[in-house]
Amino acid sequence: MTKSILGMNRRHPRIVGIGLVSLDVVTSADTPTEYFAGGTCGNVLAILAHLGWQSHAISRLAHDHASTIVCSDLEHWGVDVSLLRIAPVAKTPIIVERLRRDINGIPYHNFSFYCPSCNRRYPGFQPVPIKSLGPVLSRVPKADVLFIDRVSPSAVALAKRAQEQGTIVFFEPSSANHDNNLRLLLEAATIVKYSHDRIEELDVTKSTVKLEIQTLGRGGLRFRTTLGNLRNRWHHLDAEPKADLVDSAGAGDWLSAGLIYSLCAGGTSHFSKLKYDELVCGFYLGQSLAAWNCGFVGARGGMYGTTLRELTDLLKSHTVKLHTRMRSNGAETQTSELAQLCEGCHVLSDKESLKASTAG
Repeated sequence: MTKSILGMNRRHPRIVGIGLVSLDVVTSADTPTEYFAGGTCGNVLAILAHLGWQSHAISRLAHDHASTIVCSDLEHWGVDVSLLRIAPVAKTPIIVERLRRDINGIPYHNFSFYCPSCNRRYPGFQPVPIKSLGPVLSRVPKADVLFIDRVSPSAVALAKRAQEQGTIVFFEPSSANHDNNLRLLLEAATIVKYSHDRIEELDVTKSTVKLEIQTLGRGGLRFRTTLGNLRNRWHHLDAEPKADLVDSAGAGDWLSAGLIYSLCAGGTSHFSKLKYDELVCGFYLGQSLAAWNCGFVGARGGMYGTTLRELTDLLKSHTVKLHTRMRSNGAETQTSELAQLCEGCHVLSDKESLKASTAG
């Protein structure tokens, strides 16, 4: 098991994740084929384990060759995989990422779910059956955060349990299928994050959601929240610029991990008291981590590179920025409240002042 790169979180918060854990196969004309543990849930848990969190994965992966690679990779980064093979097991999902360049030489990627050799469809995600969850429920540790990225009855059961325990539920739906389980998860979620490519908008007006995030690709993101005095209206943040783009896969997973790392380490009691400055600082960290990883091949390519000091510096910089903001939050809180008269600009202007206040 590799050691986490930081000792910044002295308490070592805990996250439990249930959802897509897959084998990522990354192919390119320029580099040899590479194999990584992946899937949204797998990536977020691995990233946070690397950042000092206790991470626990829940799935039903079979004892096949693909899961051997996945489990070995996750364990290397410190993820607890003792609940990764709940019976009845199912074949490990496999996703092929093809890296290419357009006519202007700009890199882009697409995903395939078919074997490039025989064109047979690879196994897809299979949720843990609700009847299989009961026997192992006592082994699921109480956590600061429950991460869910696929809708299922077992995910609903864990979300309800987490809600009763006062755990933050971070829900990242991959589609808006409008079934009862989606509704129940929205009712139990604390944070909801989704991509505009897949979901235009979710109806969370009658739920317990305190922070709703919609990612907009190159357009950045928008969010609305009931925390602080932000009045639950949409606010926009531009994307972090990246001049040396290599691969944008996994950017959303790094954003999620950065937000969880920054906003959720103190559990529900701390999260519910977050101020405007802390929220913006959390988004800035998430976007910075996402942009940093876009300089590497693969959804978590930066974790395998030789420049891990850059990641350490990003997190240390985030801590300095947050402390700087908290020391001077009296005047800036007034500015934030007044800036709400212009809903379209106050978050953007505050982000610029956040950068300027810690330049150099």
